[in-house]
Amino acid sequence: MNIQIANSCNAGQIRNLLLLVFCCFWLSCSNKSHNPSYGGRSLTEWLMDYSNPLGDGDPRNPEMQRTVPQRLQAAQQAVKAIGTNAIPTLLELIQSGDQQKRDMASAGFMVLGKDGSSAAPSLIQLTNHKDSHTRLMAAECLIFIDPAANKVLIEVFTRLSRDADASNRVKATNYLRLLSFQSSEFPAR
Repeated sequence: MNIQIANSCNAGQIRNLLLLVFCCFWLSCSNKSHNPSYGGRSLTEWLMDYSNPLGDGDPRNPEMQRTVPQRLQAAQQAVKAIGTNAIPTLLELIQSGDQQKRDMASAGFMVLGKDGSSAAPSLIQLTNHKDSHTRLMAAECLIFIDPAANKVLIEVFTRLSRDADASNRVKATNYLRLLSFQSSEFPAR
């Protein structure tokens, strides 16, 4: 019976069916989050080590205390090796709604430093996000990318100093005070 079905399909139908299967496979792969890896571990695993080097271990454990510097160094090396390929994942983590994931994103941008500069336009856009925590975290990550970019930082934190969220207003105002020591471009009040 299968032979009859195959014989009744023409080449165009088989080609269209294969094209449909390929498109479905491609769409399912492209919708998955991209989480680059290094040394057999994903970026998020390395970021977890960097942002929480003790893991679930007892901080009073001398062995655990001895391994913290190595874990931090290995995680930092991995994030630097992943480089700009980490940016899409870091931007997703900032928007996740989970503070631990946001902290991991912050750690990632801290390690990347100026190498993360291509994310600046996206981070600036995220400072307008509907979630107040996302707005502030995106602004803070801009500091890690280029702490000397006073003009951009002052513009972003000035806007956040008028944020709907009271905590963001206080933090943004504090950042503006710090930036005022570094810049003659600070706007007069």
